[in-house]
Amino acid sequence: MFEHMAFKARSRIGHHRFQAEKAALEKVDEAYHAYGPRAARSARRRPARVEALRKAWKDAQEEAGKFIKANEFGEIIDREAGSA
Repeated sequence: MFEHMAFKARSRIGHHRFQAEKAALEKVDEAYHAYGPRAARSARRRPARVEALRKAWKDAQEEAGKFIKANEFGEIIDREAGSA
């Protein structure tokens, strides 16, 4: 997760396929913006709709997570004989 957050705008560290991850993260943002405001306004009136929006947001997060290379920064440090 460190790589994902620290190198989010970089195309070389922390990603499997940068452009695909970028598109997936845009879907996460879109799904959150559809879910977040609606959840607060209509949770009591339309719980099924809110749950569907929440699920779409969680599914988008899971899909975006497939592009993250975990611990890549530490591996680079180790490979170059450094210490983290």
